[in-house]
Amino acid sequence: MKRLAGCLLLMLLVAACSTRVPDGILKPEKFTQVLTEMHRLDAMREQHVIETPDQLLDDPYLMIFEKYGIDKATVDSSIAWYWRHPKEFLIVYDSVLAHTQREVQRVESERAGNRPANANADGDEVRHKPKR
Repeated sequence: MKRLAGCLLLMLLVAACSTRVPDGILKPEKFTQVLTEMHRLDAMREQHVIETPDQLLDDPYLMIFEKYGIDKATVDSSIAWYWRHPKEFLIVYDSVLAHTQREVQRVESERAGNRPANANADGDEVRHKPKR
């Protein structure tokens, strides 16, 4: 009986320590992808790499939301939920930072001249025609 009580207590402790993301809130992997793309768009707009098309003036993230099949309300609810659960938010944001750092390293590597093996002198990828 003591073993059963101990197992139940252990299960309760594990359940209490792990936070379940409720329905209607983006799961960590998807939230990471969405936030990464939102930050990328912000950086590109900040550096004037892209101009904002007219259809994005009301919500610059509309294309990102459509890509992931979500809406602004879902993202807002997710941000609010993760804000109230800082440990989970920190995990997601660490992933966002890791994705961003990898992207920066890739871009810097390309700028340094490390082109793919199938690139020509201009850095353009060379596509080979299939042999017949």
